[in-house]
Amino acid sequence: MAKKMTSNKIEKKIEKSKGLFKTFADSSKSAIFIIQDEYFIYTNQAMQDITGYSETELLSMKFWDTVHPDMKEIAKNKGFVRQKEEKTVARYDIHLRHKSGESRWVDYTGEDFVFDGKVSIFGTAFEITEKKLTQDALIESEARYRDIIDNMEDGYYEVDLAGNLTFVNNAMTRITGYTNQELLGMNNRDYSAPETAKRMYHIYNMIYKTGKSSRIFDYEIIQKDNTIRILEISASLVKNIQEMPTGFRGVVRDKTNITKAEKEKKELEKQLNQVLRMEAIGTLAGGIAHDFNNILTGIHGYISILKLKLGLEKEHPNYQKLLRIDELVQSGANLTRQLLGFAMGGKYHVEPININIIIAKSLNMIGRTNKKIRINKQLQEDTWAIEADASQIEQVMLNLYLNAAHAMPEGGDLSIETENAFVDSNSAVHLNLAPGKYVKIIVSDTGVGMNQKILDKIFEPFFTTKEMGRGTGLGLASAYGIIKHHNGKIGAESSKDKGATFTIYLPASNKTAVSKEQDETKLMTGSETILLIDDEKTVRQVEEEFISEIGYKVITASSGKEAVNIYKAQKDEIDIVVLDMIMPEMGGEKTFQALKRINPDVKVLLASGYGITDQATRILEQGNGEYIQKPFGMKSLSQKLRKVLDKRR
Repeated sequence: MAKKMTSNKIEKKIEKSKGLFKTFADSSKSAIFIIQDEYFIYTNQAMQDITGYSETELLSMKFWDTVHPDMKEIAKNKGFVRQKEEKTVARYDIHLRHKSGESRWVDYTGEDFVFDGKVSIFGTAFEITEKKLTQDALIESEARYRDIIDNMEDGYYEVDLAGNLTFVNNAMTRITGYTNQELLGMNNRDYSAPETAKRMYHIYNMIYKTGKSSRIFDYEIIQKDNTIRILEISASLVKNIQEMPTGFRGVVRDKTNITKAEKEKKELEKQLNQVLRMEAIGTLAGGIAHDFNNILTGIHGYISILKLKLGLEKEHPNYQKLLRIDELVQSGANLTRQLLGFAMGGKYHVEPININIIIAKSLNMIGRTNKKIRINKQLQEDTWAIEADASQIEQVMLNLYLNAAHAMPEGGDLSIETENAFVDSNSAVHLNLAPGKYVKIIVSDTGVGMNQKILDKIFEPFFTTKEMGRGTGLGLASAYGIIKHHNGKIGAESSKDKGATFTIYLPASNKTAVSKEQDETKLMTGSETILLIDDEKTVRQVEEEFISEIGYKVITASSGKEAVNIYKAQKDEIDIVVLDMIMPEMGGEKTFQALKRINPDVKVLLASGYGITDQATRILEQGNGEYIQKPFGMKSLSQKLRKVLDKRR
């Protein structure tokens, strides 16, 4: 039978047990402490080491006296909650302040229990200062990394192997137009253009297989508002710590504006090359037209002389042959007029005109020749005047009508509109015009239309879609040259089977439009003395003979220098000077200036195989002058002579 333990032995055992607990607690690496009524009532050696205070010091302190100021209020609140026997988080990190002032972090766990009839806290803690500093450094590094990523001008993204976005920076939201929340989880195919999505699949597949990064150019995405953006991406493979592929990452650069600028640059270079090519061809065409016009002037002149001298009846076979030659000369003149229209704009006689009158006159001509075409007019009644050569603008309109007619062999609708238009600074850049007031002309048809390849070439000289013998390819080129030299703009829009629309802008004038028809059927004679200056012998001879036939006395000169010498000696006898503008050594303008120094009131009739040039315009602005374009008929020459001679000084 076991013996009962005596009270003395029990007390000794309890003391021994307390000693064992203290020995165990003091040898523990974790801090152990008991808190009651806010004060420590027990601390082990580890707690003393963590805080730097002795056991005696700690037993006189409240628990939160050891807590760092930045967490003291939190620790107090949690302590008060525990004292009220309310539940709170049993484990959390506490920031302590060592007796020396150093910061210490501990992983703290507290459990409630009743001791001596009071709610007490049994706490354990182990120091995690080094771990905490490492975590803070990692958090700071991640924050810095995120800040750098979010403030990059370029976009950055990460996707899983299926292409679903798992991370994006702020730039990606700007580039795509979607919010961060909308992008996360979105598949990259959802915002990629269809063709781009196919290409990206193959590129990602290649990166996955090879592990090598790749650069993707001209990556088209569709923003949230359906706007297309052009990107450049540097993509690479993402692996985990086991070196297994987990997805892809990419740096994105928005190249939309750069791509647009490069396209615009190429377009400008193309336009510049086009202009240079057109100017080169124009120079050649102008020279050919000038020489050809001189030849036609001689032929036309001799025909007129033959008609005068032979006095043939209209029914005479030879008279009809002369008329036929005259028609051929006129065809040649029309061809050179087109060449000059392309090369120099063909401005012969510029004055304020009403475009509606020109359009009405030209439409009457096309209406008579093609009955299958339905003509629709919407002409603004109060259109501003334009300063232009009426015959050349009429030629432009006829060329556009004929172009439309050829596009509608079975008939169709031809529509012509005019309106006043003000071109503001923004539109001026797009149209390549100076801002200001313009008269806008729109000519459209319901014909076969043109594809982009043809549309790009329609204003080039000698380009035609007609079969051999049906066209020279000069009509639209001539229209382009004429409008350009009137400081205007002509453009075309078309697509296959959708017809074509030509739009013309011509600068408006503040002057009042003139409206008059010139009667070129009447031959006008005279008896005055004319100084005829032309370096072309044939032209000089035929003009001299004709002018003499209608009553004038003619003095000829083959150069500007010779003419000046003659004029010095006989200025009182000479009533008018017929002056060729294009001559070697001493051209028309220099000759005129020399004549004007001799006689400020000298009267001149300027003649040229080219169109009216800046030099001719300057001469005409000084008064006492008119202009006639080669090849000219003898009746029109006779009328021009009388017009200048009959002007009052």
